[in-house]
Amino acid sequence: MSRSELAEQVRLSLWLPPPPKAAKILQGVIDKLADKYDSPKFQPHITLLTRVPEGMSVDEVLVRIRSVVPPEEPLHIKLSRVESGGHFFQCVLAPVEQTDYLMALNAEVRKAISPHDTAKYFPHLSLIYGDYTKEKKDGIVQDIYDEGLADQRMDGVEIAGIEAFEVTEIWVVDTSKPIDQWKDSLVGKESIIS
Repeated sequence: MSRSELAEQVRLSLWLPPPPKAAKILQGVIDKLADKYDSPKFQPHITLLTRVPEGMSVDEVLVRIRSVVPPEEPLHIKLSRVESGGHFFQCVLAPVEQTDYLMALNAEVRKAISPHDTAKYFPHLSLIYGDYTKEKKDGIVQDIYDEGLADQRMDGVEIAGIEAFEVTEIWVVDTSKPIDQWKDSLVGKESIIS
């Protein structure tokens, strides 16, 4: 499926945003890589759900999130490594630890918003979007480590010093726009902390 076909299918997506300080640092890494490899710039995020049914309003999405996500503790996100992925939106990424809280959050939100979506959830933080060969993507991953943008640890990875962060809200983002306009595409948000 091409990028334009995928964008036409996806109008609203749900994101888990890093807090402002971590977001600024990760944005710097994404922008640097985008400039070096001529790839799109986008806000750092972990996608929670990409298949919000077309025609579902932002208000309805937020009501459904509220109905299944009682405020709890912040969601702890831990990065595991930097690796290449299999398609445009997962070109080069850092998978995140699949905690019980994160996986249950995805399952509950998916059941409330898009119950027929049976795609396996793969939580990750993308660093580059693009259609590159496997060899090129693996080379980019190596460059990221060689240039010191990432440092592999025994228990995970640091990307520009960010190894983990706390998420406190779910963002509703209009991803039907071109990628370079996503920074202005936040249309709603819901807190997940009490």
